[in-house]
Amino acid sequence: MKGVYVILGVLAIANASAVVENKLRSNVGENCDTSLNTFEIQEFTVKPWPPSKNENVSMTMKGVVHKDVTFASMEIYVKYSGFDFYHESIPESGSYKAGSTAEIDFKVYFPSIAPPGKYAVDVKVKDTDGNFLNCWEVKFSL
Repeated sequence: MKGVYVILGVLAIANASAVVENKLRSNVGENCDTSLNTFEIQEFTVKPWPPSKNENVSMTMKGVVHKDVTFASMEIYVKYSGFDFYHESIPESGSYKAGSTAEIDFKVYFPSIAPPGKYAVDVKVKDTDGNFLNCWEVKFSL
């Protein structure tokens, strides 16, 4: 979980200079692989928005499951200036029937460190068979 703080801290720094404060923002980011459509993300929210350094932030990934599936993990991949920078696997659980809605809530703390540059953070949910179910990406520059 410690690594998630570092990853998401980078997101916080990227958005710390924005004018809007403490608002819920829906659909931050975008689908990064349309072939991974078992868990179709309909909403990815961050509260407060924009995140700031030294701040607790709540995030929610919500979507529709298109086949019966059991979640095993949430995989987070970070690219920095186009290069693989960091990967972390966070255990997830829950069995879902086709057509049901799944929601993953997680809270993070944004630390005050991160190098300047371009970042892309991909969040993918993996099932118990090891298959990726989705891909959601947030891009930003520091």
